[in-house]
Amino acid sequence: MSVFVTVGTTSFDSLIEQLDDPEVATILEQSGYNRLVIQIGRGDYIPNRLPGIKQQDTDTDQVQQGSGGGIQCSFYRFKPTLEHDMKSADLIISHAGAGSIMESLRLKKPLIVVINESLMDNHQTEIGEAMHAIEVARCTNAANIVRLLVENKNSPIKDKLKKYPEADYDAFPALLDKHIFGLDSKP
Repeated sequence: MSVFVTVGTTSFDSLIEQLDDPEVATILEQSGYNRLVIQIGRGDYIPNRLPGIKQQDTDTDQVQQGSGGGIQCSFYRFKPTLEHDMKSADLIISHAGAGSIMESLRLKKPLIVVINESLMDNHQTEIGEAMHAIEVARCTNAANIVRLLVENKNSPIKDKLKKYPEADYDAFPALLDKHIFGLDSKP
């Protein structure tokens, strides 16, 4: 089982620093995970404390990773797409960027949204808390991510989340028909 961490195109060093801890590797391993992949974006902090962590070669997409006991740990800055890592993850830990959140939910992945509290005019708080309120994601900040992982060590987060509803591609056209054109699209 795999955990994927993403900060998107931003810098979120406080999250990466919190996760770059041998205790995190132990917690994840005890929770049944055997792989941790961290996308660090343009941050200054380079993970170096996780057991055996190695940087991924993003040109070949080969995982040049080390082994920290039973968990393999790797990181990279950017890839042309995160789709493969998101699809192969059993848990996604993401900054509260709308694109990352929506892609995780579209893929029906258990999601922990981590708010970057250092941003000015922090819209991430609103997005993260909204996803938490409708119970499709857990929401926390960087300082509390390890505590959240510990609290859910014996009870998977996925078991506590609701499924994000399927997109209704007819809803918006029906709304336009009704309110703009005065048409009732119902039979």
